[in-house]
Amino acid sequence: MFVEGTCTNRRALLKFKTGAFKPGKPVQPVCFKYDNRIMDTSSWTWDGPHWAVICWLALSQVHAPIEFIFLPTYHPNEEEKADPELFAENVRRQMSRCLDTPLTDIGYEDAKIAYLCMKNGLPSSAGLLHIQK
Repeated sequence: MFVEGTCTNRRALLKFKTGAFKPGKPVQPVCFKYDNRIMDTSSWTWDGPHWAVICWLALSQVHAPIEFIFLPTYHPNEEEKADPELFAENVRRQMSRCLDTPLTDIGYEDAKIAYLCMKNGLPSSAGLLHIQK
């Protein structure tokens, strides 16, 4: 499951969706580390190049290293079992430390609103009212 709910550019971890955490069962976090020193062909984001361009560039590379890091199984405590948002946030923090990537409270919905703002000639920040508070 990709709990951010979308593809991102790996500059920050988005707020996680809570669906995978609602059952309150242990989860196995897996982090992906990409080595894109020459060309980033692993960021399939909504504001990036067309998917066909990304596919062509990815297939044109001779070597595209990726590291899979299986973190220890995360067993939620009683408080986390009762609160899926807390559970998701604690797993996200663990993954952030592993990836050495900052967290952001922006979610998929915020990005969608920012995209609509840009599409209609407004600055993308106009849609981030909650963040600006």
